[in-house]
Amino acid sequence: MPDANAMVAMSPHAATRATSAASRPGKPPSPGRALTWMSISLMLAVFPTFFYLPLWGPLFFAACATWRWWIERRGLALPNKWMRAALFSGACIFIVAVQRLDGSTSALAFLLVLVSLKLLELQNRRDYIVTALLGYFLVLSGFFFNQSLLLALYTLTALVVNTLALTMACGAAPARPSLRLALSLCAQTIPIVVILFIFFPRIEGQFLLFSGRSRTAQAGMSDRLNPGEMARLAENEDTAFRAEIPGEFTVTPRELYWRGPVLAQCNGLAWSAVPLQLDPTLPPAPGESGNGVKLVPQRITLEPHQNRWLFALDRPIASATKDTFFASGGSLEHRRPVLHKLLYNVTSRVATSASPLPGELAPVSARYLQLPRTLSPRVRALGEGWRRAVKRGDGEVVVAALEYFRANNFAYTLAPGEYPGADPLDDFLFNRRRGFCEHFAAAFSTLMRVAGVPSRVICGYQGGRLNWLGSHLTILQSDAHAWSEVWLAGRGWVRVDPTAMVAPERVSLGAESFNALAQLGTLSATERLRELFRLNNPSGIRWAMKNFSMAWDTLDLQWNLRVIGYNFDAQGDMLRDLGFGRFGIFGGAMGLLLGLGIGTGMFALFLYLRSRSIERPGARAGALQKIYGRFCRAVARAGGPERAPHEGPLDFAARASLALPASAAPIAQITRLYVDTHYRRPDTDPEAGVRALRNAQRAFRPPRGNAR
Repeated sequence: MPDANAMVAMSPHAATRATSAASRPGKPPSPGRALTWMSISLMLAVFPTFFYLPLWGPLFFAACATWRWWIERRGLALPNKWMRAALFSGACIFIVAVQRLDGSTSALAFLLVLVSLKLLELQNRRDYIVTALLGYFLVLSGFFFNQSLLLALYTLTALVVNTLALTMACGAAPARPSLRLALSLCAQTIPIVVILFIFFPRIEGQFLLFSGRSRTAQAGMSDRLNPGEMARLAENEDTAFRAEIPGEFTVTPRELYWRGPVLAQCNGLAWSAVPLQLDPTLPPAPGESGNGVKLVPQRITLEPHQNRWLFALDRPIASATKDTFFASGGSLEHRRPVLHKLLYNVTSRVATSASPLPGELAPVSARYLQLPRTLSPRVRALGEGWRRAVKRGDGEVVVAALEYFRANNFAYTLAPGEYPGADPLDDFLFNRRRGFCEHFAAAFSTLMRVAGVPSRVICGYQGGRLNWLGSHLTILQSDAHAWSEVWLAGRGWVRVDPTAMVAPERVSLGAESFNALAQLGTLSATERLRELFRLNNPSGIRWAMKNFSMAWDTLDLQWNLRVIGYNFDAQGDMLRDLGFGRFGIFGGAMGLLLGLGIGTGMFALFLYLRSRSIERPGARAGALQKIYGRFCRAVARAGGPERAPHEGPLDFAARASLALPASAAPIAQITRLYVDTHYRRPDTDPEAGVRALRNAQRAFRPPRGNAR
């Protein structure tokens, strides 16, 4: 331990620094440790860019990191500023001239280049601080592309590690205390983050810089129906959307048709959508339930799919969400492509019996009777033959077509193969007769037009997985389905699903169970039912995995509803509930001021409590000096000696005891407490020592006039 008298003779700040250095356990970390943690932090920040940037971006960072590792290992010199400037210029030219990335990805690419090159000049504390700040921007930039719960948890971990690297570079402390400090710093920001999230004015729309397509948008449903495309979606287990239906509304599995884009341009087995037009036939209000119709409200969380159409139970008739409208054919559309998760509310008319919508009985457009440019004689003869056999109406034509699919050995399969011939419709109907739902819907609708019945193809999803934990339905890409609609006099547009005539289990069981049964091969009916029961009622690890999947799905949905779905309208409702509605346009500003005030007050209270509860060597040393100074002045007032600036506490205590013999015992006690606490004896509690010294100093009352 350093000499006590020499230490006290120093200035208070110098003594504090020397005391901390003398008592700090272990060795300070080497610069290599700080560099290692900074590299780990940046690797965590760069990892999500794999999903947003071309492969060259992460490879460029890996090359720079490897280069810096080789420099440290071999003791080489860092690249000079001209070399770094050349690398940066080359990367910028490559991004702008060669890759031609959009606004969001180009900005992220520039940031990644800056972070990568910063690794090649890390030397002093300033470099580490700047690199850590760039790391914060890099890891948070992922939210411009994806706002999932999984990315949020990953980002939180990356932020903690980045703060750890920053504290190690600035404080030169070992990893464990630096981690505690990093966690403490991150925890201090939580109240401010919550307050700003709740009260900061929500911005409608997107930033101009980040208005490009999201790299995480899924390649789901298309507005073109080509043979085999939808069958490939059957193998995709990604989530398409989630739907919440209030508990008082019941929907059977056979009613779970989720309407999407409407295709009216016919070319045999290939169909496409017509240009979007507003649909004036839809009623402005949902009306009432009854007469074979029930109105079902839904709250849907749609995953990004880079297109404009939305999904709802067949048929949607009213939407309570901004920027949505009904297009031709009764499809629900959004005014902008869905590049991020979208939350919307819609009400659908679910028919329990055939009853038309208001306005549906008006004559339909001639485009619903348009035929392909080329049509084989056999296809034309088949449709026209049904028309000639009609006695009562178009309903008989529909029945005849469905019976044709049921009775002629058509097969529903996930691998229908290609139809490369000149007339794929003829090949499907009369030769191979193997297809997915898209083949049956396209062929049926084309035959209806040949027979003179207006028809169209509807693309969407059928079925869904019930999550009993969250009481919502999860619809996967594998639930993709296509069906037909025909216009019948007196009934309007009627849904017809020809797939149900070939594979009724696909509609009743859903895509997941049907696909599982299709892989069981040639089992007996009893064995197939037993296997289906086992799949729907798993045990052991399968049960745990299924419940974990449901729990995570529920958490993800609540994250989307409560956090991602917290928009301008939700914030306005909350501010009105708090009484800020009367401020009108100033309500948001008042809420912001209130939030900032609450956040600042909570942060100040936290700092005050922290200063009272945790150990701070500088603050404790200052308190010791003040208490000991009051003790020295009390000795002088009682007629004892004055302490010289260079005099240590033990020498001063000896002189004070000689001058004030009646107070020798309390003088020795106060001096011992001061020395033990100030120089941190191993068996001394610093906080308890400060309190004991303060109490002893307050009780020190030397009698006046007893000095020798």
